[in-house]
Amino acid sequence: MEISVDGHSLTLEQVEQVSNGAHAKLASSARPQVEASRAWIARLEQAGANAPSVYGINTGFGSLKSERFSVNDARRVSRNLIISHCCGTGEPFSERVVRAATLLRANAPLKAAWCLTIL
Repeated sequence: MEISVDGHSLTLEQVEQVSNGAHAKLASSARPQVEASRAWIARLEQAGANAPSVYGINTGFGSLKSERFSVNDARRVSRNLIISHCCGTGEPFSERVVRAATLLRANAPLKAAWCLTIL
């Protein structure tokens, strides 16, 4: 079974199915939104220093929100933010929990039209 993720129609039953081994994929209906948001980011990157400040895209987060970054630095800052949140203590979660959490995390940006890159 394969679950299509579009940011709007994910059900608890589908989350359970994925946690139990079903595959998930980006819904074809969500692809144009993802491509459009990625193109918007590309335009910001091309504009460089002339681009407007966009929180978390070419600026820092939190107390660094007023700090502007170059494209390369912004990518590094974003990567470091993700890595800084990838730690924990205690026993690792089960594969079922990780699959469910990953599906929910992949679904959230589609709902809010965040910028994603299709791999």
